[in-house]
Amino acid sequence: LYTLDKYYNKTEDSVRLLLESKELDVITIGTGKTIIDQYPVPNVATTKGSKVFLLTNSNLEDLIIPNFKGWSKKDVFTYLNLAKIKYKSTGMGYLTNQSIVNEKINPGDILEIEFEEKYVTEEKEE
Repeated sequence: LYTLDKYYNKTEDSVRLLLESKELDVITIGTGKTIIDQYPVPNVATTKGSKVFLLTNSNLEDLIIPNFKGWSKKDVFTYLNLAKIKYKSTGMGYLTNQSIVNEKINPGDILEIEFEEKYVTEEKEE
């Protein structure tokens, strides 16, 4: 277990290196140099491989929407809420489809996302 510190006003580079050295999956939101928000919040214990979200001091209107395919609903919602992106979701489980990928979202647009259970068995074509 690793207990997160408060990373506000610290540089994204230094915090990323620290967290990656603890084998955490660091997800940076924005292109700024300084951290202005984080999830999980300070003093929360995380396990190896857990995602840690760092929101930087960049203009969120310039944010490129990443490919969330395979992410859990909780992780996708955490990212979108920190980035203040409006969304509409259907389903449960893990992300299988999204309306905007690897491009900017325009003000007023709503990201449409679909989730499915991870253990859905795919029918084989014969």
